[in-house]
Amino acid sequence: LKIIGEVSSIEQKLQTFQSLLQNPKLEYEALAHELYQDFIIPFKLREGVAIRIIAEDKLAAIPFEVLIDDEGSFLLERNPTSYLYSMRLKTLPIARVSQSASAFFVGYAPNYTLKSYSSIKNNSKEVREIAQHLGGQAYLDSDASKANFVKNLAQYRIHHLALHAVQDELNYENSALIFANAEPMYFHELYAYHIPADLVVLSACNSGVGSLEPGEGLMGLSRALLYAGAKSTVHSLWSISDKETEVLMRYFYLELREGTAKDEALRRAKLKFIQDHPLKTHPFFWAGFVVSGNPQPMLVRPNYAGMGMLMLMALGFLSLGYLGYRKRFLKPKQG
Repeated sequence: LKIIGEVSSIEQKLQTFQSLLQNPKLEYEALAHELYQDFIIPFKLREGVAIRIIAEDKLAAIPFEVLIDDEGSFLLERNPTSYLYSMRLKTLPIARVSQSASAFFVGYAPNYTLKSYSSIKNNSKEVREIAQHLGGQAYLDSDASKANFVKNLAQYRIHHLALHAVQDELNYENSALIFANAEPMYFHELYAYHIPADLVVLSACNSGVGSLEPGEGLMGLSRALLYAGAKSTVHSLWSISDKETEVLMRYFYLELREGTAKDEALRRAKLKFIQDHPLKTHPFFWAGFVVSGNPQPMLVRPNYAGMGMLMLMALGFLSLGYLGYRKRFLKPKQG
């Protein structure tokens, strides 16, 4: 047990820090270093050790990997980090996930024709490209419906939801994922379904934020998915540009496909984003997505479509080589 400080003082720091992270024009470094001294130094964590954080109250809205050490480096550069809403989630029985190679990835990218929801510019491209890389299924525009999501709940190991999310802070049960035709799937509905997935990625605005309930903690959509049986989720802590989201998700899935643990895969994706986008090193652009639940790696299936093409090409070259060999060395006997 480590005593960090007075609750009121820590909460004030966290509230200020949260506002700094969500505005790329504000300087956050000094407070990030101060919070590193508060939360990380007392535990003397070795570099490379995976950190799992069960965050209470305002801690749940902070990505710890943005804290800065004495050398000016992010915790992101030292340790993979994942989150858990409560110890109870750690002890929940996890449903067996189908290992069917034909049911690995499914993504949903609805369009929005109603004025109440703005279109997400790059969501179709994001889902389509990830599905192509992983050999999965993409539901786009009107096909990204609530009905198709429900139909596929037990059929795929990864569900990727590139859509809007609505958080009702007055009544968390009215928080919802918004599918095609602006059809909501509410928090209480997710709780009632059985979702035996390895991973659900909520590529949506504020999908991890929710209301704080006494004795329960943060009640967000990500939590509902974990209680419904999903092993883990990736969700956002604030609104992130769809352009940056698309890039970060592409990096994340490339790592995941190699069999990297989920927390480490997201860590590497963020580091690559910072490296490739030196003008977007402020945490606002990359730190909002976090892993909750079980961070263990998935046994990722190969892209059989790509392997099939390679095999056909190899057979073609072998055939040409054999024909050349026959022509040169196996000349017909003269009579």
